[in-house]
Amino acid sequence: MGDLTIKHLTVKPKRAQLHEKVGVSAVLRAGEQAIDGVAVSFYDGDPSHGGKLVDVEHIAHIRANEVAEARVPFRAATCGVHKL
Repeated sequence: MGDLTIKHLTVKPKRAQLHEKVGVSAVLRAGEQAIDGVAVSFYDGDPSHGGKLVDVEHIAHIRANEVAEARVPFRAATCGVHKL
């Protein structure tokens, strides 16, 4: 598999009320080789420290040196700060 980097992560709006829909997107960039079958997992919190899986977005193909965007909705079920 080729190199894959996260170019940027966006959460809009940055502040939301309980149960309000928030859009989360990650822009990924492939390296020198095309990449097939990318699964992008979005978590509420650090997955290695108990973070909860929000959603998984599948990208079939990213061309070499190109970008692709994965987007998922998120609704907080609890009050407080959520790190996505």
